[in-house]
Amino acid sequence: MMLVPLFMATAHASDTTRLSVTAMAGMAAATFPSRGLATQPSCCTTFGDASGVAASIGVGWSTPIANSLSFHVAASGGLFTLGAEAEEAFGLVNIGGQPVEARSRHQLDVTIPRLSAAVGLGWTLWSELSVRGGVGISMPFATSVTQSEVLLTPGAVFEDGTTSRNSLNAVPLPELAPWVTVYGNLGYGIDISPSLRLLPEVGIEVSLGSPSAALPQMRPIMYTVGLSCQAAL
Repeated sequence: MMLVPLFMATAHASDTTRLSVTAMAGMAAATFPSRGLATQPSCCTTFGDASGVAASIGVGWSTPIANSLSFHVAASGGLFTLGAEAEEAFGLVNIGGQPVEARSRHQLDVTIPRLSAAVGLGWTLWSELSVRGGVGISMPFATSVTQSEVLLTPGAVFEDGTTSRNSLNAVPLPELAPWVTVYGNLGYGIDISPSLRLLPEVGIEVSLGSPSAALPQMRPIMYTVGLSCQAAL
């Protein structure tokens, strides 16, 4: 984890300057801190790997700058989600007067919409096959987090008589901050008219920071596929 900034026109040396509109979807992955949010109590010791989905739509501009090289800028909006769960032994509980080894499940989910901007360079490898890479910055907004610990053993309850504790239900993710990303894409241009081109792409985006200080170890990685429609200027 999202709309990510990273898909737009790739030019080769004979191209004119181009504008593009891009849609993207993919998978997101990250690592959560063992105990979850730094700002919320949790008894979990092994949250670890989280996964989710990402999506975005954006606009871009590219122009040739040298033989087989082009310069790119892009802006986009989107979101990504990340979720993780872990089951573990809770300990002995009294059920019907008998000690029973209970188990619990911890769940943590975050949703992070973002606005992004990116700059990069493209290089034509062969014919219409090209690669592109660069850096971007993303600003999170309207985020939310859901968290819970639930006892799985029938009859087991916490001290307050309930089966769930340390719960959050779609509350704002605290301590948001912009973060920097690096990205790389591989695409193949398909001309559909003298001035229009489609560009299917696959790519990866790696975050160098976390969107929230409440999840300091989270460094989202996005694996994406996208499609740009490019118009020559």
